[in-house]
Amino acid sequence: MQFIKPYKVRFIITLGIILCLSSCGKKNSDTNSSSEPDTIEVFTEESSSMNETSDDTIKSDTTTDSSANSNSVHKEYAKLATPSTTGRLKVSGTRIIGENGQEVQLRGISTHGLGWFPEFVNNEAFGEFRNNWGANVIRLALYTSENNGYCTDGDKNKLLNTVYKGVEYATANDMYVIIDWHVLNDNNPNKYKGEALEFWDSISKKYANNNNVIYEICNEPCGDTSWTDIKNYANEIIPEIRTNDPNAIIVVGTPTWSQDVDKAASSPIAGYDNIMYTLHFYAATHKDDLQNKMINAIKAGLPIMVTEFGICDASGNGALDIPSANKWVKLMNDNGISYICWNLSNKSESSALIKSSCNKKSGFEVSDLSDEGKWLYELLRSSAANGVTPLPEAESSEPHASDTLSNNNQNTSDSTAETTTFNCNGFLVTMTQTGSWTSDNKNVVQYTCRIENKTDNAVNNWDISIDFDTNISLNDGWNGNYKTNGSKLDISNKEYNGTIKSGESINDVGFIVTIN
Repeated sequence: MQFIKPYKVRFIITLGIILCLSSCGKKNSDTNSSSEPDTIEVFTEESSSMNETSDDTIKSDTTTDSSANSNSVHKEYAKLATPSTTGRLKVSGTRIIGENGQEVQLRGISTHGLGWFPEFVNNEAFGEFRNNWGANVIRLALYTSENNGYCTDGDKNKLLNTVYKGVEYATANDMYVIIDWHVLNDNNPNKYKGEALEFWDSISKKYANNNNVIYEICNEPCGDTSWTDIKNYANEIIPEIRTNDPNAIIVVGTPTWSQDVDKAASSPIAGYDNIMYTLHFYAATHKDDLQNKMINAIKAGLPIMVTEFGICDASGNGALDIPSANKWVKLMNDNGISYICWNLSNKSESSALIKSSCNKKSGFEVSDLSDEGKWLYELLRSSAANGVTPLPEAESSEPHASDTLSNNNQNTSDSTAETTTFNCNGFLVTMTQTGSWTSDNKNVVQYTCRIENKTDNAVNNWDISIDFDTNISLNDGWNGNYKTNGSKLDISNKEYNGTIKSGESINDVGFIVTIN
């Protein structure tokens, strides 16, 4: 179905926008004020020296360089933990420790869907990520649903073989590996619980004797899936794994695309050791609210692993937000939280680590990397102190990563994005379509909203009601509370952004919807 954007600006869908902003009781106008934490300077003068190499491909060299940690992001975790040095991992309090009791932080890369980009699962690439980037973990994302999903229309034998190869290559390159049951569009992990029980029984039997395998049993439960639903699922899957592998770490997803770690902290899974819980973030979308949620969950004693993150927005696309990403990294380092970046592919999107114009599957040069890929490469190298060999620049090299990203350090929309601006009751509302794509033959659209108070008085609560011309389902929403009913989407303020002073605005309110 084709749609027309209101106010003479064309959208994929037609929006009838009703904006209702009202003063509903007094709030402290300083609710959202906070001191700015220190951020990490990822791009160092030392790392810029990698431009001096003239090699055409990656050199795999593990020779120790004692100066490699002179600009380490977090020196406490400077030594790269690997299966050969720290052995089988276990959970101690909120941290991961190795067999010798040493605290361990995993830092690495997640594949995209194994059914879509299996060619990036190869020994040469994994070796480069270990020896040249300083990654010590690979995550293998096995989609359960969607196109070519393991539980839907995918070739199970081929997908399983890709998982097996991924574990084999990670093991050969002395890396930890996370096998990820990538629940997403199926929303509730119980939907394919029968298949999950069979899968995890088989996988845990196969890798029970490996000291480097971690099981992630449900990626991103979403929709209206509750923590009770997830716990019920986990309490059936975990015993299946523990029958075969009593010691490996098991990671459990949390509600709302693995963001509601507070719900897990208030009612953790009981009766098992070595259980962790996922938190996922995208730096241009998820900021103070989710960061505070993470810190509070850790304070409550919840062991968290960030098994997926990106430095763009929650769609996996859009502009990068480097300051927000660096703040997240500092928080994770300070709390010993392991993190894995999304994603290993050359898909045409901001979160892909490889440029869409690059057809290589290994032998990467710096110029082959996307902006997120360059950022991650610099981050991982600066975090590893046991000698990693720099990637070469091509002879006709592009600007160094620090130069490439120096002017891309704010969460700004694409200059070509279509925007509609209108006045309503003294407020200037700017609504921008920042992305659109197709999933399961349905249109998925992303928007951000900016609400500016043009009156002489402050308001203390706000509410937006958006009417689509067809039914929708909510994929994600940030900096607001969201409710859907058929074709209607209601957005109201969070506690921290309810007050809008005269002349000020609320920014980065946004959402992603599927057009049903």
